Formats: sequence, structure tokens, C-alpha cells
Amino acid sequence: MSPAVLQHEIPFNADELELMKTLFRDHDHDQDGTLELCEVHAIIDSMEYSVSDQSVANAIHGFDVKNPRNLTYQEFLIVMRDVVPPDHL
Repeated sequence: MSPAVLQHEIPFNADELELMKTLFRDHDHDQDGTLELCEVHAIIDSMEYSVSDQSVANAIHGFDVKNPRNLTYQEFLIVMRDVVPPDHL
């Protein structure tokens, strides 16, 4: 998916998208192209933002996820937009 399309669907600016891409890549320890929930929480914690497990679970269940325990990059972006306020990016 192109960054322009992605920006339209998930309102991140170019700098935020680059940050999300870097965070995703750096925390995808097994390099399988997905993040486990613990890796998503590690990213959120690294941003010095606290969010409950329930908030993340609610964001995940709010859209169609093939495997809720492993998020693709696009799914990760949706969750991050839902649970982390823009001023914490």
C-alpha cells in the first residue's frame, strides 16, 4: 500500500509514518512481519505512554484482524492511531 493511500486511511503525517515503520521494524524481533502483543506494548511503553491491555484489546477487536495475537504493519498502525494520542508520537 502506498504511503499516500495509507495516510488517507490512517491519518499519520510523513514523519509519524516513518517513526511507526522504524518502531515496527525494531520491535519485530523474529522478523516475521508481524508484532506480538507484547511487542506492541513494548513500543507504547518506549513512547512513555501508558495504556491498558484492555485498551489495546478493544482497538484490535474493533477491526477485522486475521490473527489478533500477531499484528501486521497495517493493523499495528490502526491500533497505534486508536490507543496513542498524536501528542505522544
